[in-house]
Amino acid sequence: MGVHVSKLAEALARCGNEAHLFTRIGDGQRRYEEIEGVHYHRCPFDLNPDFVAEIRNMCGSFAYHFFEVERVFGAFDVIHGHDWLTVHALEWIKQVRDVPAVMTFHSTEYGRCGNNLYEGRSRTIRDIEWWGGYIADRIITVSSNLKSEIEWLFSIPDYKVEVVPNGIDSRWFRVDIGKDEAKGSYGVGVDDPTCLFVGRMNHQKGPDLLVEAIPHLVHEFPDAKFLWVGDGYLRGEVERRAWDLGVHDACRFLGYVSEDELLRAYAAADTVCVPSRNEPFGIVVLEAWSLENPVVVTHNGFDFVEHGRDGLKVYSWPDSLRWGLREIFSNPGYGELMGRNGRRKAEAFSWDRVAEKTLEVYRRC
Repeated sequence: MGVHVSKLAEALARCGNEAHLFTRIGDGQRRYEEIEGVHYHRCPFDLNPDFVAEIRNMCGSFAYHFFEVERVFGAFDVIHGHDWLTVHALEWIKQVRDVPAVMTFHSTEYGRCGNNLYEGRSRTIRDIEWWGGYIADRIITVSSNLKSEIEWLFSIPDYKVEVVPNGIDSRWFRVDIGKDEAKGSYGVGVDDPTCLFVGRMNHQKGPDLLVEAIPHLVHEFPDAKFLWVGDGYLRGEVERRAWDLGVHDACRFLGYVSEDELLRAYAAADTVCVPSRNEPFGIVVLEAWSLENPVVVTHNGFDFVEHGRDGLKVYSWPDSLRWGLREIFSNPGYGELMGRNGRRKAEAFSWDRVAEKTLEVYRRC
């Protein structure tokens, strides 16, 4: 989400707007800085062992600094919050001044919990999400699937919600890493069918589903390799399961990596699998397409993926994932065609275009 917010702000500034971004301060960071035309205001606040309480403290700091900045730069025309983390800031600002407010949902607590309605802190976060949807003048979601989800969860009227997808940085289209070299850096043979997973290792993202699909694939494609980029509470379980299934030698668990290393992993892949149980958008797909990688995604999102044209859509269970990966492993030419189609589509998801659509939403507030 941090990348989305900063890239959107930069694109809004390029369009001739004055963009200010309020965020939490980190160690050694300046309180104010202008970067790529965006005014960054880094706000200190008290930490708290209760995460929800800490977020309230952060929002209080955002609201305080909002009005301090207005005294210097003048009144803002619109405020734009992202996810439940900013809801109380929007609320407290609007209590003082009725400035138009836009709220972007990048995901929901329901979706992050793998389509489960848990109690406790999870319920508290859902309540905050509902309140954000209520007080916002307009709502943005990053996909039509997420639009339907929040309208169902929070009883939000359809007219209030607009879809503006994520964008991708143009530098992804200028990567020049040879596939042979990239595969070699992971100990993967040039002709080894290679699948890449990128994402948090949690229930929502479904890495546990993908690992269960591997044994049959390795039986049919003995040289197949599986690269795993990302970390999370399921990583240990997925690695142990790979050992139990006898496929650990076919896997490369890379953990969190730098952006340069991530680009290398995409360059090494013959396909990218996104086995999510719930996926609001799926920036991984755009990243994969930018390097002409075909994707295997689930039906739990990804409304912009056309089955059989720029990727394959499967169900979120191991046998279905195995089918999709087998189709690409056994038909590399078909996979390459889908990857080229995907790259052409990804070129339409520029941040400048995202900014234009966002400005249209602002004007309707």
